[in-house]
Amino acid sequence: MSNSKRRAARTTPRVRRKVQILILGEGGTIMMTPKLIRGRMHYAPPKSAAEFARNLQEALAPFRNDAEFTFRPRSSEDSINKQPEQWVKMICAVGTAYREGFDLVIVTHGTDTLAFSGL
Repeated sequence: MSNSKRRAARTTPRVRRKVQILILGEGGTIMMTPKLIRGRMHYAPPKSAAEFARNLQEALAPFRNDAEFTFRPRSSEDSINKQPEQWVKMICAVGTAYREGFDLVIVTHGTDTLAFSGL
């Protein structure tokens, strides 16, 4: 390769692809929508993927230049009530996301599920 071609290769900017991240909502306070009711803060499950995304916007803002986020709220059931069948479905959803081409999967769930999810 000639010197001019090497120089051109070094100065040609690479186009970086944004990392594709799926956020699966399986519960937990992080995915809830805060609502002030009679002076007290309450948390309710999001009604849509758009509401779920709004709930996480501030936390994800520093990563917007490098990543594209997709939001899928799957379950708002209290994690203390989740059983092995739900844990297996959660793990299967992660596998499906990788087969769909996501680079990274983030699962939100409550601390009661944490010990059993294997995530």
